[in-house]
Amino acid sequence: MKVSLVWLSVLLVFAAPAPCQSATPSAELTQHAQSGDAQAQFELGRAYEEGKGVQQDDERAVEWFRKSADQKYAQAQNSLGVMYALGRGVQQDKEEAVRWYKKAAKQGLAEGIYNVAISYYNGEGVGADMVAAYAWMTLAQSKGDPQAAEAVKRIGGEMKNEPAVGKFQLGPNV
Repeated sequence: MKVSLVWLSVLLVFAAPAPCQSATPSAELTQHAQSGDAQAQFELGRAYEEGKGVQQDDERAVEWFRKSADQKYAQAQNSLGVMYALGRGVQQDKEEAVRWYKKAAKQGLAEGIYNVAISYYNGEGVGADMVAAYAWMTLAQSKGDPQAAEAVKRIGGEMKNEPAVGKFQLGPNV
């Protein structure tokens, strides 16, 4: 079951539509990104990540995600975490991935919260902790993550009688 949640989370990250409306990054988008616009930097990072309108380039994607993430843009923080988790454009570092997921989660980004939950569930970048996984997944569900409801059921079923405890473990980790 752990494997299915991992693949589900990976597929979700890459199946999510990019906010950029155009298939080709416009000169205007590039100009905004270069001038420091965090959302434009994120969108340009997505273009490089997906190879939409530009040559696919994970290192350039990471570069733009980092610029945006450093400005506290939650989607970029989460995307940077994914790049670290998968070792795309950077050396794979699951602890660093969790660090970026948590930054996005602190801002209430459902995807970031979901990725923290999956990290605890699989023990990737943090110690495996079903209670923490359940707590984070419950929070992701409350923030509207579409896959979190099913994951809460699965994790809760694995925990048997412990799910209520998970709700109280979240406090200082957020």
